[in-house]
Amino acid sequence: MGESHVRGISERLSRNLGPMFSTTGYVKPNATLSYITSSELSELRKLSKSDMVMLCGGSTDIARNNSMQGLAFISRFVENLAHTNVVVVEAPHRFDLDAFSCVNKEVTAFNRRLQKILKPHKHASLINLFVDGDYFTKHSLHMNGKGKDQLSGLLISKISEIFATQPSVVFLR
Repeated sequence: MGESHVRGISERLSRNLGPMFSTTGYVKPNATLSYITSSELSELRKLSKSDMVMLCGGSTDIARNNSMQGLAFISRFVENLAHTNVVVVEAPHRFDLDAFSCVNKEVTAFNRRLQKILKPHKHASLINLFVDGDYFTKHSLHMNGKGKDQLSGLLISKISEIFATQPSVVFLR
């Protein structure tokens, strides 16, 4: 679940994971973390350790100078989902802006704080989104197909890692 950056990720995961896994995507373009983390909470309460929730957001909060508020919503979201596995994707670098712009400096600070927030939660993990401009569209704000394939691959690796370490869950390849 997340903002426009996750459009098409669920389909890629479904295609690559096969019929043994069920995927559902919730895409909220231009949404804040407040909206993303509260919109599907009732359905998420039904999940267990055999499930995983992926959260990708923060770009809108950072652009609106509300990164601390966004981090607070992620923190509450992770705490409320202690009964399942949570994977949070770092906020992507803005390739439509200068590398040393105030927004990109805030993206770096946001991701550093995000890592600290998730560290004490054993059920939560972070995906480091190490990509360059080649993984983004020509307008340099959203990931292109190559970037979405990269993110999908990172998620599949994380799924494999999480479910391979849980004795109650069988991971089939």
